[in-house]
Amino acid sequence: MLSTSVVIPTYHRPAELEIALRSILTQTRLPDELIIVDDGDLAEVPLLDPLQRAGVRCRLVRKERPGLTESRNLAVSIADGDLIFFFDDDVELFPDYLDEVVRVYAQDRIGRIGGVGGVIVNQKPSNTKRRLRQILDRLFLVSGNTEGKVLISGFCVDYGHTGQIPDADRDVDFLAGAACSYRRSVFDSLRFTPGYRDAAFGEDKDFSYRVAKRWRLVLAARARLAHFESPTMRPEPVARGRKFITGRYLFFRDLVHHTWWDWVLFWYACCGYLIIRLLILAASWRRNDWDRIRGVVHGIGDILTGRLPRRAPSA
Repeated sequence: MLSTSVVIPTYHRPAELEIALRSILTQTRLPDELIIVDDGDLAEVPLLDPLQRAGVRCRLVRKERPGLTESRNLAVSIADGDLIFFFDDDVELFPDYLDEVVRVYAQDRIGRIGGVGGVIVNQKPSNTKRRLRQILDRLFLVSGNTEGKVLISGFCVDYGHTGQIPDADRDVDFLAGAACSYRRSVFDSLRFTPGYRDAAFGEDKDFSYRVAKRWRLVLAARARLAHFESPTMRPEPVARGRKFITGRYLFFRDLVHHTWWDWVLFWYACCGYLIIRLLILAASWRRNDWDRIRGVVHGIGDILTGRLPRRAPSA
């Protein structure tokens, strides 16, 4: 029987965290261990009494240096489970989520699977604007049809944005940071990358793609969840635009590119993304959209002037 540890980093989202923990408590298979890593001011683990009565060992860990990557790496160093699950504090799991993920690992008798993720089902409804955006994303190699795939441009098809819900398990290039899991043995040689900390988004994608170079990553079609992406404690639009483009750059530079032609495709996608954001601004004239563009331009400037870390650490 594979033992399980659930890790949830959190920061000033008590209402969202309680929803996430309630969905943990109602699992058909409860975790053996729950680790909450708090960068805020939690007094105790929400729902502590019912979780403990159900047999879940609960730990509340605080640390001095805030940051999602640091929280995950700290939790890895103290977790006991054969399988370590990572969830954002703004998710809600379907009741059989843990059961379905453990099923995938249990069927892998020789240990070729290093990580398993779940399916985000609360995607935004399709409409004319979203379909047009998807066409442009694919034209400029910014995104694609298959979630969890790294494109030839080095850009990635993120989870929850295609409107497609898979009906069968499949191998993927990376897992969503909001809901992923890994065998404990993966962490014998790898850790989440701290080099993105202030410069970019994407340390979870970086980690899972490095895992994919050694093990299989699987998207478990029947392991489902909702990700509500709480607006609390999220970066403002300029920072979001900057960190998106610099995150794509660091991921491409350190893990993907091979030839000069790959660089051409990467910059084609960057220019395409900027064009798409300009079209969005022209249609909306919202301040947030203008600020996002400013952030993208600043990020491209960071890339061209060499202001980013030279190399994201690989372990």
